[in-house]
Amino acid sequence: MSNAADFPLAGRCALVTGGARRLGEAIVRKLHAGGASVAVHHRTSGGEADSLISELNAIRTGSAAAFACDLLEVEALPALIADVVARFGRLDILVNNASVSYTHLRAHETVLDLVCRLLLEKKKPS
Repeated sequence: MSNAADFPLAGRCALVTGGARRLGEAIVRKLHAGGASVAVHHRTSGGEADSLISELNAIRTGSAAAFACDLLEVEALPALIADVVARFGRLDILVNNASVSYTHLRAHETVLDLVCRLLLEKKKPS
């Protein structure tokens, strides 16, 4: 027989960026096992996200949903949060797990340099 201590995150909602694969998937699984509803963010891993969501919802109906978003599109971030809240009614936990592909890095550029460059390129007048 299970009790509330078995599900310390029951009633909570967690958004895991990059949650469809690898470490993000493991984090999603752990949060879900703890009782949380999980919002699985992905950029291009829709197939993996859908498989994970199906598996988790088979365990606990309506407890998981996938959300596609390019996190470098800063303008899209408020909509991502709004979509999660609209789906689950709340957002209590944010795990920033998503990574940047190193194929976009220029010589001698760090990931922080890349993010700053991309943000500045977005602010340039058209």
